[in-house]
Amino acid sequence: MDMNGTQRIEAPREKVYVALNDPEVLKQCIPGCETIERLSDTEMRAVVTLRVGPVKASFTGMVTLSDLDPPNGYTITGEGSVGAPVSRKAAPRSGLRRMAKRRF
Repeated sequence: MDMNGTQRIEAPREKVYVALNDPEVLKQCIPGCETIERLSDTEMRAVVTLRVGPVKASFTGMVTLSDLDPPNGYTITGEGSVGAPVSRKAAPRSGLRRMAKRRF
C-alpha cells in the first residue's frame, strides 16, 4: 500500500487537526479500513481489508499517534497482521502547513 503525497484542504489548520484525531475521519482516510476503535488518546484498534488481484486479506492491528505537535501534525503508525508470522508496520508523518492565500 502506498500512502504518500499532498492533499490541500480548504479549512483552518486547527479544524483539520481535530478532524484527523477523530476515529471516523481516520477510517475514511485509511484505504480498506472497516472499523476503528479509540483505546486512548494515542491508540486505536483497526480492521483493514485489502484486495490485490484475486487475493483478499483482512488485517487487525493498532494505530498509534506519536510526535504530537498540535495543530501542526503527528506521526501515525499502523501495525497489523493477518496471522503469524506475517505482519507489516508503517509510520508516515502527517504535517499540516498553512498555505498563503493568493488573490488573482
